[in-house]
Amino acid sequence: MKHTIAVLTCTAALVSSLTACGDDTSTLPQPTGGSSPSATTTIRPTTTPPTATTTGPGVLASHSTYNYNGLTLVVNLPTDIPAASQPYMRLFSEFLQADGRTMATNKVDPAIARLASAAVVVEYNYWIVGESVQGIGSVIYTFSKVITNPPGYPISFSGCLDQSKLRQVRKNGTHFDDNSNKDHKLNVVATIDRGKTGPTVTRFTFDNGPC
Repeated sequence: MKHTIAVLTCTAALVSSLTACGDDTSTLPQPTGGSSPSATTTIRPTTTPPTATTTGPGVLASHSTYNYNGLTLVVNLPTDIPAASQPYMRLFSEFLQADGRTMATNKVDPAIARLASAAVVVEYNYWIVGESVQGIGSVIYTFSKVITNPPGYPISFSGCLDQSKLRQVRKNGTHFDDNSNKDHKLNVVATIDRGKTGPTVTRFTFDNGPC
């Protein structure tokens, strides 16, 4: 699964770069270690603990790195997140980790259904490629702004997704996409809202533009 330009309210068409199925592998990174694309067993992602750039009990890490069998997910958060927003940002950080596992396996991670609204889950299923592929390389999420609203109202996050080093590999070792000309960096806007069962990610929007 590779991110496309998407509005999760289903009001905008998705323009997926996954349809560019070039197989030029000469300049692309190859999977290493346990991420061999020829493996027939189900990929079971493993993670490394996030490294916090600040210290103290309960402090939310502003820089975290996670490894999922060939795919590295980097999450950068603002260092001045308001105290009222930190629980929501923790939930959003969990959501981004599930997003990374989804990219790594081309299967919607089970945690998505717990952390996101039904509309977001529908979009994730739309993104999944109809082939057996594995995401390798790296993706970097950098969020620069958190908008805190009064209690009970949505919390919004905005930032950038850098997927210039993301590649998708079929089981036979060929690359699903050439990733050579577009969608390397996307603006990201996300919203967490309170529902009947608790807060969930209700918006996860990507758009082209400088970020």
